Amino acid sequence: MKIAVVGSRSLNVSCLGDFIPSDVDEIVSGGAAGVDTCAREYARRNGKKLTEFFPDYKRYGKLAPLYRNIQIIEYADEVIAFWDGKSTGTKYVIDNCMKTGRKIRVMIVGIPNVGKSSFINRIAKKTSAEVGNKPGVTKQKQWIRINEKIELLDTPGVLWPKFENEKVAMNLAITGTIKDDILELTEVAYTLTKFMLENYRNNLLQRYSLDEKQINEILNQEQAENENIYEIMQLIGKKRGAILGLSLIHISEPTRH
Repeated sequence: MKIAVVGSRSLNVSCLGDFIPSDVDEIVSGGAAGVDTCAREYARRNGKKLTEFFPDYKRYGKLAPLYRNIQIIEYADEVIAFWDGKSTGTKYVIDNCMKTGRKIRVMIVGIPNVGKSSFINRIAKKTSAEVGNKPGVTKQKQWIRINEKIELLDTPGVLWPKFENEKVAMNLAITGTIKDDILELTEVAYTLTKFMLENYRNNLLQRYSLDEKQINEILNQEQAENENIYEIMQLIGKKRGAILGLSLIHISEPTRH
């Protein structure tokens, strides 16, 4: 059985063997970076025959990668695609497999709580994958059949093993991508409130029905900036019914990890 492994250059699929059927004796790929490189390494590591199709730029010019992808589809018995949701080349392969009736398996990957399972449910037009407004809901891989020709693989969210950039970690916490106990929630709320005030103040005012004059008065108070921000946070909390009154606490700048 000849199986084509294609995908986005931005992805690194170290566990490729989890998705390849046991009766495969030939791996077909496009010889590019990312998923194609993973396919090459898998074939060599497991003693599988490797067939790579490279773009013929001399013959096809800028369209060479697309013609290469058609060659892959026509040569292989089955296609496994790993798509990051952006790559036009991988999307082209998926679309052409659907047109030709070729069976295709697509792995949906992304950071936690980004909406992978919701996307699959929408495509499948039924609740096949469990969803929730928090990271870690999807705990194991699950193949979901869309129709006779297409299967989607729902996967747990993936993250970098270590955050070198503190700003990246904070942004992930703000969007609900990492668990609540990774960073101090008060610090996360402070950072988000400050960011919204500086960049999307009108949206913040409308969302929580805040009075612009009152907010400006708080920000213009002669006290440390962080105390002004915390006062606005407590005002939002009161609007949301989370606190009954405003009792300000003098808090130093959020600690940095």
